[in-house]
Amino acid sequence: MERMAPVTKTITPTTLRSRIARRWRIAVVGVSVAALGGLVGANMSVFSVASAAPAFKNVSASDMAAALGCAGYTPETAHDESAYHYRDRGACTFDRVTVTVTTFWTPAQSQAYLTLLNGIIPQTHPQWTRAATAAGDYWNIGASADLNPDVAENVVRTLANGGVEMVPLTASAK
Repeated sequence: MERMAPVTKTITPTTLRSRIARRWRIAVVGVSVAALGGLVGANMSVFSVASAAPAFKNVSASDMAAALGCAGYTPETAHDESAYHYRDRGACTFDRVTVTVTTFWTPAQSQAYLTLLNGIIPQTHPQWTRAATAAGDYWNIGASADLNPDVAENVVRTLANGGVEMVPLTASAK
């Protein structure tokens, strides 16, 4: 077999500039992607901390009150499930406000409770223009007197779990 002579390519100043420009663009894109990845990664760690927070599954209302840092927890005296199903309920003082703590066996029970609140509250308390509760998959906590949304936000912040559920306004409150 015969050896072939190596092919040499003449590099002109124009081709050299285009190679340098291409490599420079690749480097800039690479650094940009790495920076974007770092930002996304930093933000994802915040989201993963929030999602790694306990779901409070199979936790009693008294344990929820303790996790919240409530004072003077008083359990409900009569367990009445005629309107909706729940695990247990009680009241305590959080952030100088009396709150009702309700826990559920399943997320479906919690969702049914929210649906009931969304239907009843606008009818029974049309003057409440900013009613809200803090809710998780297995719990619900709301200010006993007026479902103050500021209290709901503080509950979610303190527990690092759940979200604030706003009760819809009635036509007269809008």
